[in-house]
Amino acid sequence: MSGVVGTGSVTLEREPNVMRLQLMVEAEGKDVKEALAKLKEKEAADREQLQKLGAARESVKFSDAQPEEINSQQQMQRMIQMRMGNAPKPAKNQPVVVTLSTTLKAEWPLTGKDGDELLVEAQDLEDKIKAADLPVKKAGKPLTPEQEEVAEENQGMNNNNDGQPNPRDPAFTFVCKISDEDRAAARAEAYKKARDDAQRLAKAANVELGSIRFIGGSAAPAPAGDRMDTYAAAFQQQAMFNVMTQQQGADEVQEAVGPQPGKVGYRITVNVSFAPKE
Repeated sequence: MSGVVGTGSVTLEREPNVMRLQLMVEAEGKDVKEALAKLKEKEAADREQLQKLGAARESVKFSDAQPEEINSQQQMQRMIQMRMGNAPKPAKNQPVVVTLSTTLKAEWPLTGKDGDELLVEAQDLEDKIKAADLPVKKAGKPLTPEQEEVAEENQGMNNNNDGQPNPRDPAFTFVCKISDEDRAAARAEAYKKARDDAQRLAKAANVELGSIRFIGGSAAPAPAGDRMDTYAAAFQQQAMFNVMTQQQGADEVQEAVGPQPGKVGYRITVNVSFAPKE
C-alpha cells in the first residue's frame, strides 16, 4: 500500500443481551453408523435439557458430525514418545472404536440492565448449565488399564494446548448483535479518522492529499472500555476462539463479543491510502 496512508478505528460498546454456550459432544461406536446413532441420541437429550434450562429453541444447534482428530501438538508428542520408546502399547485384541464429535451451540437471552445485574444473571445461568449433567462426553464400558493409560495421556494433552480453551469444556461468551446502521455509521467515522490521520502525515511531509489509491479495513469483536487490560488475554483465548469456530455466512462477524458479563466491544478499522498531489 503506497502513498500517504492513514488509519482510523471506532469501537462500539454495548451491554450484552445474549449468553452463548459452546462445547464439543462426543460418542463412540464399533463403526461410524453406531457412533453416529449414539451421537444423535446425545444431541436429542442435550436439546431437551437445554430447552428446559431456558435456551432459545432456535439457538440450539449442532455442527455436522466429524471423526475425532489428533491435533498437531498431540501428533508431535506421540512421535517423540515413539522415538524414545515410551509410546503406549495397544491392548491385545482391542476392538476398533470410532469416535465422532459435533459442536453444540446454544443461547440464552439476558435481561440485566447493567454490569451488576448481568453478573448475577449470568452466574446463575452458568451454574444451572454446569449442574445439568449434559450428556456431552464419551460414555461406554469401563476402560481397560491400557485404555486408561491412553485416556490419561490424552487428557494431559488436552489440558496443555497452548492456552487455548479445551473444546470439551463449556465455553461461555456474551454477545450483542451490531445493526447494519450502527456499523455503517461507525465505518464512516473510522474513515474520517483515517483521512485526518493521512492529512497530518501529508502536512508533516509538506504535500497535499490527492485521489484515493486504496481503501480497506476490518471489523471484529474487541475488548470494551476498562476491560481492555483486564480481559485482553481472556478475550483472545476464549471469545475469539468461539468467533473463529462460528459458521458465519457473512464476510465479517457482526457481533460484539466478550468473555465476561458487562460491556462488550466491536471495533471497525479503516485503512486508506492517498496519492500525493504533484
